[in-house]
Amino acid sequence: MVGLLLWCCLPGIALATRWSLTTQVIVAEKTGPAAGLARSWNLVAGRFRPVLGTMVLTFLMVFTPRLIRSGIDGFWLLPPTPGSFEAPEQISPHRFGSIVLENLVIVLTSSYAAVAFTLLYYDLRIRKEAFDLERMIAALEPSSSSRSQLDNLEPPDNGAPRDTFGLPPPE
Repeated sequence: MVGLLLWCCLPGIALATRWSLTTQVIVAEKTGPAAGLARSWNLVAGRFRPVLGTMVLTFLMVFTPRLIRSGIDGFWLLPPTPGSFEAPEQISPHRFGSIVLENLVIVLTSSYAAVAFTLLYYDLRIRKEAFDLERMIAALEPSSSSRSQLDNLEPPDNGAPRDTFGLPPPE
């Protein structure tokens, strides 16, 4: 039974790992879905175990607070009886607090997961393609001919000695 379970789950885990950066590839590189899947597959190639480890840790960091919130919710509130319906104007303060807490946990944990996978995407690009910050800044920086003339101006010298930051000495 364990072998059958592993035989069914391992290919799904492998595909999820290889395609885990598809969203980041589509957004950062402005590609389509098929190209994003292929690019994610290529980025993860050779770094499968670290990416899988990051996925597992991110999963734990995202779903542990959600499980804790569910436990608090189950302890705090009684489950609704079948067929019961609460109109929006009849929401109890406990239910309102539960809804606010649930949405807060979802926003924080989803943001964490998005940041973790975006950092993983850039980490793999830096490791595999030497896509470092200097190269990225050079690509984003406007050409030198379009720079303002104010960039080359020196601060006026009024004769007072100044330190390395251009500030006058303390009196």
